[in-house]
Amino acid sequence: MFEKFRKITPTELLQKGWTTHDKWTRAPNVVDMIFFCESISVWVQLEIITEKPAFRYRTYEKFIYIAKELEKINNQYGLLQMFAGLDSHCINRFKKLEKVLETSNPELAAFMKNTAKLMNTSKNFFNLRQGLWRLETPCIPYLGVFLKDAFMIDELLTKSKIGRADPEQTKPVWNIYHQINAYRQVLQARIPLYEFYRFPQLKRLAKYLKRELHFASEIDLNLLSECSKQLAKTENSTEKTKWWG
Repeated sequence: MFEKFRKITPTELLQKGWTTHDKWTRAPNVVDMIFFCESISVWVQLEIITEKPAFRYRTYEKFIYIAKELEKINNQYGLLQMFAGLDSHCINRFKKLEKVLETSNPELAAFMKNTAKLMNTSKNFFNLRQGLWRLETPCIPYLGVFLKDAFMIDELLTKSKIGRADPEQTKPVWNIYHQINAYRQVLQARIPLYEFYRFPQLKRLAKYLKRELHFASEIDLNLLSECSKQLAKTENSTEKTKWWG
């Protein structure tokens, strides 16, 4: 994931390149990272939903532990995509998961609540932006903030009657570009920090994750949602469900 972030260039964030029909040409690395991270969210949901009822909570809890580890290594993007899967409608349908978590592991429950606050959309993602600026390199920031601001730049330029945007209007947004450049330059220039993300690779695990994420990227989300709906309906109506920690 770090390699994908490292390849992104500032020009890929211009003119909404990642939203156009030729996005793979105009913003290949941005699009690649978006697809990769979205597949993480779907994979998390898939693993929890397809687990046996007796072991569903254990899988749910395990992913929260992984999310905490991502936070420790400043992988904000990975953390938030994993949280998106854990906090999705498909998973929230299983009402007992959150209840068991609050009872058996208050620390993880608090972590989930704090991450939810980070993802609050009020005041233009104020909490997330504050969290972004507090990150220390090396890090993988949440790309959505940069894309949102890049979109704003293009809108201002398009709507300007004089053919250009007021510099004072765009100055705060252009600062975002300087910020992402700073992340890239520091990560590339300071070799010891770059090595921070060079974890020993377990080939079998890497192969498994690559296969599973590819499968998740092509799954029918409507089918996944319907599957979770039916399973949760049965599970929630059962008074006694044996959970294994």
